[in-house]
Amino acid sequence: MRIEAIRGWRHSQGNPCGLPSVDDAGAWRDLVSCIPGYDPFSASSDDYVFCPAHAIRAIEFFELMLTHIEGSVAGKPFVLSPFQRAMTALIFGALRSEDESRRYREVFIYIPRKNGKTPYVAGLALATMFLDGEVGGQSYCAASGTEQAAYMFRHAVGMIEKNPALLKLVNYYKTARTIVHEPTMSFFRVISAIAETKHGGNPHFIAIDELHAQPNRELVDVLRTSMASANRRQPMMVYLTTADVVRPSVCNETYRYACNVRDGVADDPAFLPVIYEAIHGRDDWKDEKTWAHVNPNLGVSVSIDYLRRECKKASSSPSLENSFKRLHLNMQTEQAERWISMDSWRACEVEEVPDYYLRECPCWGGLDVSSTVDLTAFVLVFDVREVDATPCDYYIKGWYWLPAESVELRAKRDRVPYIAWRDAGYVNVCDGGVIDLPLVRSTIVSLCCESYPHVREIAADPHHARLLLDQLLNDDGLPVYEHLQTAKSYSDPCSSFFRLVTSGQIGYNDDPVLSWAVGNLAVTTDTNENIRPVKSRSFERIDPAVAAIMAVGRATMGDASDARRRKSVYDRDEDSGVVWL
Repeated sequence: MRIEAIRGWRHSQGNPCGLPSVDDAGAWRDLVSCIPGYDPFSASSDDYVFCPAHAIRAIEFFELMLTHIEGSVAGKPFVLSPFQRAMTALIFGALRSEDESRRYREVFIYIPRKNGKTPYVAGLALATMFLDGEVGGQSYCAASGTEQAAYMFRHAVGMIEKNPALLKLVNYYKTARTIVHEPTMSFFRVISAIAETKHGGNPHFIAIDELHAQPNRELVDVLRTSMASANRRQPMMVYLTTADVVRPSVCNETYRYACNVRDGVADDPAFLPVIYEAIHGRDDWKDEKTWAHVNPNLGVSVSIDYLRRECKKASSSPSLENSFKRLHLNMQTEQAERWISMDSWRACEVEEVPDYYLRECPCWGGLDVSSTVDLTAFVLVFDVREVDATPCDYYIKGWYWLPAESVELRAKRDRVPYIAWRDAGYVNVCDGGVIDLPLVRSTIVSLCCESYPHVREIAADPHHARLLLDQLLNDDGLPVYEHLQTAKSYSDPCSSFFRLVTSGQIGYNDDPVLSWAVGNLAVTTDTNENIRPVKSRSFERIDPAVAAIMAVGRATMGDASDARRRKSVYDRDEDSGVVWL
């Protein structure tokens, strides 16, 4: 029995929910545009289409068939907020051209507390159960604890109980926490947090509530694997969470991937990133305009008076301040913060500066050699102020290397598009399982002696690269500068890099690897207010950005003399520490 057969499902005439017509493409584009920073129509029009009729069907299911079960709105129709309408329209209306199945297979809902995400996803689970017609569909709700998962189940049961037409189609078992849709023998079930018991399922829909509370990645990995191997036409996995603290976690990993999809760094048209967050250094956490921007249900399920009270408490207590920022503004609350606004960075992208111009420009290099199995980066920063019609003062070009044997492994483990970058030529692949330092050396020599002969200096991190630096300096005659890995050494280069980016004085062209690294940048501050980029708390690779910072630091110093310029890496100053051979 299809849901359309339920009496009262839709009015015989009219538009009870006030939705745009199926022919009004502009109105539907406006409706889905409230997903922050994300353009769902950027995917290839040949591969994906938007079907308003499917979107209308799902939105009307929520608003005509479901009611709220608690709070001041208990018993009232589940009228979707604009952002919920946008999500629903995209989830059900965005289709694959080849078979008209759903485009989105993963949905990441990153939204502060009290914005109604759990009741909404409970309704989403019911919509897939009643509308999809999936025979034997298996839907699951998981969380870090069974009680949290059961909270979503309670909403689903309550909404069914308040609609007699839906109630006739199901049996539910509160003790087993299972709802069975009799016409298709599909079910919606709560599962525990024990990963070992979840193998072997064939899921159609999975919701993971409060992803930040997962103690490890085991449950999520098991469910992802089961979804990937499911024999289903249009399976879907939904993550919902508030911000995690700054730490290695499956939540932060998924969040970073979602940001990469939103920002166009990762090409994954099947992943829908819904991210509401305030940004450190950009948004004032005490400003009510920030609250409204980050809490799309403000005035609906989030009370402005409540936020005012909580903010007042947080203003007098550092610990409460962190809780307020994380829970109500989705701001991660450790020392390492996202440093560069991606809006500012994207604004720096310019038309490519031709090599025949760059060949005549002075330039400075930055070299960050990773461990033998990680990303190695070499960046040149050109002074292009004398180049006519160039909209920036400095221009960046980068070259990057990865071992061939680690590309696919790292792409799968880190969910970073290394394979696509390799295939597009953004990353150079070294044969074997380690970085080919002779290849790196020969490339740098070719660039600095032939392609761009006006290299003034190459700043380099000596860690992992002492022999390479000595070869570049003493054998190849390149002006190598050893950049000490201290906050004092990095503070001025970091400040210069930040200033050039935020003022639009530095430019780049078509460099997704560098853009990804800039998005991963975090900084820490020492007791003297010196800042430096951090790898240990960035969790993703930042080597290309670090190389750019070092190069910018030398470029903005001009030709000022320096006691360490053009010295061998083995001619150590007394502040350089011990050399182990």
